[in-house]
Order: sequence, then C-alpha cells, then structure tokens
Amino acid sequence: MFSSERLGIGAVTKMSILLILYLLSSTTAMVIRCNQPLSLTYSKNEQDIHKESRYILPHTHGIRHGVGTLYKIDKDFINIQYTDYSERTTCEEMKSPSPGRFHLTLAESASCPWYYRKNVDDNRVPREFIEAKCACRCSVNSRHCAVKTCREVYRYVTVWRRLNCTHYVEVIEPIAVGCTEVRHHRRTNPYSLDE
Repeated sequence: MFSSERLGIGAVTKMSILLILYLLSSTTAMVIRCNQPLSLTYSKNEQDIHKESRYILPHTHGIRHGVGTLYKIDKDFINIQYTDYSERTTCEEMKSPSPGRFHLTLAESASCPWYYRKNVDDNRVPREFIEAKCACRCSVNSRHCAVKTCREVYRYVTVWRRLNCTHYVEVIEPIAVGCTEVRHHRRTNPYSLDE
C-alpha cells in the first residue's frame, strides 16, 4: 500500500474516503455478479413457438401482464439495462414531422407512437432483445389523459434466467412490441391480472 510519509496525511485521507465511497456505491446496486459467464445454447422448435403464441391469452401460465413470470426470480438476478435504439424518443419529437422524410413507420404514425430500445441482461439467454417503448403518455389525438392513455403491447417469450450463480430456470418474459391507446374503465375484479 502507499505510505503516509510519501503521500501526505491529506492524500491518504482523500484516498480512504474515495475507497469507501467506491465500495458503498458498488454495493448499493445489489446486483449479483457470478464468476462463470452464462453459456447456454438454446433453440426453439415448432412446438415451443406454438406454446409461446398462446401466452397472449389472458389468465394463462401464471403470466402477469407486463411482468410475465419474472416475479419468480430473485430481484438480485434481474439486471435489465436499456439503451435507446431510435433517434426520436420523446412525444414532441414523434409529433413533429421529420424534414426530408416522406415515409413514416407504423411506430411514428400511430396514435400512440413508440420508439425502440435495446433490452440487455447478462443473467438471461438470450442476452439481448429489441423492444418498443411508448413515446407519449396520452394519444397524440387526445387533449388529456383522463380517459385514454398509451400502453405497451407485449409478446411473451420463454427465456432462461439465472436462479442463482449455478442454476438456471425457464421464465416467461414480456417483450413490448408496440403501443396502443387504452380506455380507462373501472375494474370490476380487483384481483384481475389484466390492467
């Protein structure tokens, strides 16, 4: 280590404080890092794809809307990081026309426009997805959000996730594929999984 005579007492104190702050900041995230990389090969067959297509049906397979079965995984092993994949990501940018562009994508021309972002988690196979994120809270045609709001539409896919550093489990995870306008109504069943 460094001697206090060479660095001076002030430098040692500053270095100690920086070391303590670093240790505290790295432990507050509580994301568990495993020594072994996640190395599974996973392929889907026709039967798997057919099974996944049924996940969109309400009240099936223990799926919670927008969560899938991720609730079964310890939060310390969920470390999803998002990176914007699109240039235009705000509602204002989506409402204003792009100069020099004559063709708008479905994402840009929808009443609830969306942009794309990368969803990455080192504790999952596959590690990376591209998914949609609503750019607006309300429809671009609506004056206020009291009656209608924009919500993501999900596709549910089967992935492998770390259960701990040595075991993996199959999980159903939501991937947003677009956005739609949703009417607000009173929920008759407070225990319904559909929001």
